[in-house]
Amino acid sequence: MPRSSLLCAFLVVFLDLVGVGMLVPVLPYYAQSMGAHGWELGLLVSLFTLVQFAAIPFWGKFSDRVGRRPVLVMSLLGSSLALVILMLSGSLHWIFISRIIAGCFAATVSLSYAYIADVTEPAERGKGLGMISAGIGLGITFGTVIGGLLARYGFWLPLSAAALLGVFNAVFVFFKVEETRQSREVRRSHRIRVFELKVFRNLLHETSIRNAAVGFFLVISALTSMEVVVAIYLAARYQFNAESTGVLLAVAGLARLMIQGNLYNRIIGQMGEIKILIVGAIFGSFSLVLIGSATSVYLTASGILFLAMAQGVLTPALSRAAALGAPVQRRGASMGMLQLISAISRILLAPIAGYLYDTMSWRSPFYIGSVAMGLTFVVGVIWLFSANQAPSPYLE
Repeated sequence: MPRSSLLCAFLVVFLDLVGVGMLVPVLPYYAQSMGAHGWELGLLVSLFTLVQFAAIPFWGKFSDRVGRRPVLVMSLLGSSLALVILMLSGSLHWIFISRIIAGCFAATVSLSYAYIADVTEPAERGKGLGMISAGIGLGITFGTVIGGLLARYGFWLPLSAAALLGVFNAVFVFFKVEETRQSREVRRSHRIRVFELKVFRNLLHETSIRNAAVGFFLVISALTSMEVVVAIYLAARYQFNAESTGVLLAVAGLARLMIQGNLYNRIIGQMGEIKILIVGAIFGSFSLVLIGSATSVYLTASGILFLAMAQGVLTPALSRAAALGAPVQRRGASMGMLQLISAISRILLAPIAGYLYDTMSWRSPFYIGSVAMGLTFVVGVIWLFSANQAPSPYLE
């Protein structure tokens, strides 16, 4: 595999996620300035995710036929158009329209995974996909702090900067990313599919995959409950704005990346995925309770940092368990199943978290998330006992 192809794919994903990250501290306050309540912020997340996952199979099949590069260009330009509409929005309705359009074109990451599979040999593929995952984490982290800092001068600046970055990224793809040479059939085999329901049902017969799927749903539900309302909660409780929220969330993202890159790799061989899940769930549940019950900004920030660190071990452990619990030829399908589970969780939980914030108390989404983490702990304990009795034949 040419190193240039891997580097280009990394840069494309990194730049795309920088643009996405710019919205993280900006969009909640921008929508709130136009009258959005918590449940409407949740609905924005839900609709974007729903449209994105409905559109991904279309873009994947289209790229199988015409190639990855032109579809990547279309995805990036379409996302930039959605950002321009968002920037020019004069009402909450237009914000919803812009996010629906953004969901239609949000296929860069899935296409990049497919591109890496196209240009790598099986033995090198893990390294390539790992770089893409690193690009996602770094891009979101850098984008979050950049978006918050630019918002000091008005919401229009981070939105326009993200749109221009998308256009630049599209030009970069057009001129620098080499098209793959595989046939349509080979490209199709490399694409991660998120709607292979028959395959998923077969995978769920395996105990370890079923437990990983349930755990993943609960963890993403807990994280979604926090993510939807954290910005408006920080504003209401501590008068945070997009800048201060962006810095705090970027620090949390950096802590998560450090855990994933260092501590996780050191302890996975000693503890295994299931024990990491149990410990991470305890840590995550405590973190959400701390956020919900905190009486000072320092305790709240500590809870957010602790939760990011728990996420740094929980999601990799569950993903690895789902992959290793499947036969080699079905490991791509197991990853597609987790993507679908993540989408379903966000679609369902995001509006609920916002509604609870509006109607019950600002603490309720964090406590609901803590309960979900507690259930994850229960899943881990049951899984540990069942694994001791009958380990999966595919675990390595």
